[in-house]
Amino acid sequence: MPKPDGWVTDLAGYLSPAEEGRLEEVLNRYRLGSSGNAVAVLTVPSLAGRDLESYALTVARAWKLGEKGRDNGVLILVADAERKIRIEVGRGLEGELTDLVCGRIIDLVMVPEFRAGRKAAGIEKGVEAVLAAAGGDLSSIPERGGGGAVPLLSFPFLLFFLLLLVGSRARGGGPLFWFLVGSSLGGGRRSSGFGGGGFGGGGGFGGGFGGFGGGGGFGGGGASGGW
Repeated sequence: MPKPDGWVTDLAGYLSPAEEGRLEEVLNRYRLGSSGNAVAVLTVPSLAGRDLESYALTVARAWKLGEKGRDNGVLILVADAERKIRIEVGRGLEGELTDLVCGRIIDLVMVPEFRAGRKAAGIEKGVEAVLAAAGGDLSSIPERGGGGAVPLLSFPFLLFFLLLLVGSRARGGGPLFWFLVGSSLGGGRRSSGFGGGGFGGGGGFGGGFGGFGGGGGFGGGGASGGW
């Protein structure tokens, strides 16, 4: 059983020291933020014949990711030799990080980068998508069968222009029309709390591994995929 080096345990050697440091900082800041969620990354050279899902569940429980009583931990596991990825979700986050959402993050965000040989980018983008989705923001995650993610902000304005077109043919429209126009402009995308900073620098680790050793309430929620 590997012991965590921090929020990022890169046993497969995907990340440069600078990349690992930036990712460590992002995850630590996230842990110390308002959500209190704990997200850890583990890459391994091989599963050594072990089942991906069982191994991820065992590690997540052993590391006790998350807070006691909240079970708000997430483990992103990458197995190099098997070319497999697993997102293991604590029970407290299964409502936001559903199996479907986790599957989209793996297949449509991470896998394209891994297939292109950009494994560090795949991990970083996967982490960013997980943090955003845990906060209710799915706008950066592509839909299956689509050409890419469509920002949620575009839909209210599309509705606005459609209603405007209809209203122009109704001699100014009625109260209901203008109510719908106002409602369409009131929409918008929820913030993920990521701050727009991406994986940029600033600050140190400062806070320890407060998300280890308290949780561990994992029931097998999440998704798996491969490249």
